[in-house]
Amino acid sequence: MANLYVINVEATTKAGYEEKIRNYIKPNLGHIPVNALKTATIQQWVNELSTGKGLSPKTIKNAYQNLNAALEKAVALQMIPTNPCKNVVLPKARKMITNVYNKAEIDQMLHAAQGTDFYLALLLMVTVGLRRGELVGLKWEHIDLNKHTITICDTIVTVNGKAVKKPPKSEAGKRMITIGPELTGILKRARLDYFNDMSMKPGFNASGYVVHKQNGDPYNPDSITQKWERFREKQGLKNIRLHDLRHSCATMMIASGVDPKTVQHRLGHADISITMNTYAHCTPEMDKAAAQKIDDVIFSIA
Repeated sequence: MANLYVINVEATTKAGYEEKIRNYIKPNLGHIPVNALKTATIQQWVNELSTGKGLSPKTIKNAYQNLNAALEKAVALQMIPTNPCKNVVLPKARKMITNVYNKAEIDQMLHAAQGTDFYLALLLMVTVGLRRGELVGLKWEHIDLNKHTITICDTIVTVNGKAVKKPPKSEAGKRMITIGPELTGILKRARLDYFNDMSMKPGFNASGYVVHKQNGDPYNPDSITQKWERFREKQGLKNIRLHDLRHSCATMMIASGVDPKTVQHRLGHADISITMNTYAHCTPEMDKAAAQKIDDVIFSIA
């Protein structure tokens, strides 16, 4: 019956629902008839996910929301009189602690990647602030080297283990980003290399992806994450996630005096609070600069 109400849901969203039902809801609550579910039972389930399985508050909230939506539909269909999810207490959300690379650490990373097939991917992450799906979905046709722009219009996501191309999930995600002359020059050389590979490598898949495997195929987003983890460990770099390179880009923009609205646009955020609260980090260098500025103001001679 559930499939009656997900016909207009995107494949990625549907896969997320199925994953939460399969991993969190069905094993614990699947044996209980809908009309026998009680608030206390659901509270016990939430507590077990938190203390027993050690899941994060965000993961628990997402699983709970799936169950809550299903039971709301059951109420609407008059299968049950009330939703037993009401009055369930969820664990408090924890503020995610993220790490970023400072300028020296970015230089170290790019120096280590120089001459490898990973250099361009990492450079785009820290200079343009792409999400990993935007990175692996970027094609040469989206880059105008004469106008120095990159247009983000496609992203690749993982659905049931397979790479699926789709548009960005929000209008803010669809954006045109200006790039500087240095990055433009590097991209020009990379584009020439790409067309050389097309003509020189038998069996090369000329699908137009900027970041691609040796045979020209696009990366699965999970594969590019695994590639980063192997590279970071091999090079002895500070342990941060691939997504934290996007955080690093945002932080460097803020530190360089780029205004928040521009940072918001370049990152593709619909809400500026996401930009400032999640992606802009205060580095020790920024803190020292702030201290110096305050010193200059307070102790300046009138």
